[in-house]
Amino acid sequence: MVALHDHFVKLVIPFEYSKEYTDAITAINAAVCWEPNTRVPRDMFLHIKHLISSETSNNSIGVSYVLTAAGRLTCNFPLLKDQAGVLLKKGSGDPELPDFEIKFTVPEVYLFLFETQVGFIILDIKYIESGSLEVVEMANHQLKKIGLSRSFICRDGEKPEKAKKGIGFFDRFFESLKPLVSLVSFFEEQERMLRHLYLFNYLILDHLPESDTEKNNFIVETLFRLRNGFHAHYRPSKKEYDPESNSQVLSFVYNIFWGVSQEGVACVACLTGDSRQTHFLTHIFNYNVENSYFYLYILAMAQRFSLLIIAKKTADIPPEIRGSIEELKNKKEIICAIDALRQDIVLYGLRINYSQVSYNFHYTLFYEKLREVFRLDYQHTELDTEVKNLGALIDIIEQKKRINFELNAAVALLVFAVVSVLSDGLSFFQFMNLFDTHRPLLSLTGLILVVVIVLMLFRYFLKKDVLFNIRKR
Repeated sequence: MVALHDHFVKLVIPFEYSKEYTDAITAINAAVCWEPNTRVPRDMFLHIKHLISSETSNNSIGVSYVLTAAGRLTCNFPLLKDQAGVLLKKGSGDPELPDFEIKFTVPEVYLFLFETQVGFIILDIKYIESGSLEVVEMANHQLKKIGLSRSFICRDGEKPEKAKKGIGFFDRFFESLKPLVSLVSFFEEQERMLRHLYLFNYLILDHLPESDTEKNNFIVETLFRLRNGFHAHYRPSKKEYDPESNSQVLSFVYNIFWGVSQEGVACVACLTGDSRQTHFLTHIFNYNVENSYFYLYILAMAQRFSLLIIAKKTADIPPEIRGSIEELKNKKEIICAIDALRQDIVLYGLRINYSQVSYNFHYTLFYEKLREVFRLDYQHTELDTEVKNLGALIDIIEQKKRINFELNAAVALLVFAVVSVLSDGLSFFQFMNLFDTHRPLLSLTGLILVVVIVLMLFRYFLKKDVLFNIRKR
C-alpha cells in the first residue's frame, strides 16, 4: 500500500434551476442558512477573479455561498461540522470487492449559482483514518456511486441497518434548497434521480517508486483511477502509458501531476524529504489547488452545463420545423423559443465563455486542458450553427411577411390609382360635355390607361425582384 500524507476531496453536484437569477439570490440571502464565500482565487486576471463573487455586480456571472454551522440545522444537512458519517458498501457478493466501510466528515458545504440557470452543490469530504491511496480510491468509487444507490450512508454511531441508500442521506437538505432556487433537476430525465457526480481530488503521497518506469506506470494508473472515480480493479489502456498520446495528464513540475477527465480532476503530489517542499505542498499549493485551480474547474463546468441547457432547449424544438414551420399550430411559441435560443447563445459567448483567465502559465495550461477535455469550443460551435439555422427559418418567415405586405400594398395602390385616373378622366370629359357623344372612345381610353398603369407597376416590381422572391420561396 502507498502511504498517504494528506488529502481532500470535493464532491461536485450540478443542478438546473428555474427561478430568476436575482430572485434566487434574494431568496438565499433571506434564508439565513448561507453566507457569502469570501475566498478568492490567486493570480487571475482582475475581471476573471470577480466572475464568481460573494455578491452580485455587473461584472459577475455567478455567486458563491458557504453553509453556516447554524444553517446545517435549519437546512436539514444530515451532518454537523464536527460530526462523522459512515460510507458503507455491502452485499455485493463479489469476493474481489469485499464489503467496505470508511468514516468521513464534511467540513464545508458550498453553493454556486450562475446566471445561466446552472448551479453546483459542493461537499468538502475528508476521510478519517485513510492511511493509504488504495483506501481513498475505493472510498471515492463508492462516493461517486451514491447517486445510483449502490452505497449506504449513516451517521457515526448509528446502526448500519439504519443507513440510507446513497443520496437519500441528503434528501431533506435538497428539499430545503428546492424552494429557494426552484430546483428543476440534477440534469437527469427524472427529477429525483442523481446519477452524475464529479470528484475533485488533491492527494499528497509520502513517496513514489524509484525507477522511472515504475514511477511513470504508478502515476498513470493512479491518475486514471482518481480522475474517473474507479477502484483498483480498473486498468488503463496501453495508450494511457504513452505521454505523447495521453492528453488527459499534465505535469508542470517533477513531483506534481494532474489528471483531467469528464468525470473529475485529480492532483497527486509527492513529498521529497525537503521540509520546505513539504510546507509548500501542505500549505501554499494546497490553498492554490482548493481555491484557484478549483475556481477554474467550476468556471469550466459552468460553461459545460450552460451549453447543456442550451442544447436541451434546442432539442425541444419540434423536428417538424425542418419541414414547414408555417404548418405548425404553435408557430408563435416556437418562434419565441428560437429567438430566446439566439439570445442565449449570444449571451454565452459574451458573458461566460472565456479562453484567457490568468497570467500564471500553470493556471492557463490547466484551464486550457479542462476546455479541451470538456470539448467546449466544439459544443459551442455546433450549437451556434444549429441555432443560426433555426434562426434562418424565422428570417425566411419574416421575409415572406414583408413580401406579402409589399405585394398587398402594391395591389391596393394599383386599385387606388386606376380608380383615381378613371374618376378624374370621367369628370374631365363630363365637364367638356363629351361623354354622351364619345362613349366608345372614352371606354377605350380608360382601358388603355389601366393597361399602361399595370405594365408600369409590373415593371417596377420586377426590378425590385419581389415577384422573383415569391416564385423562389
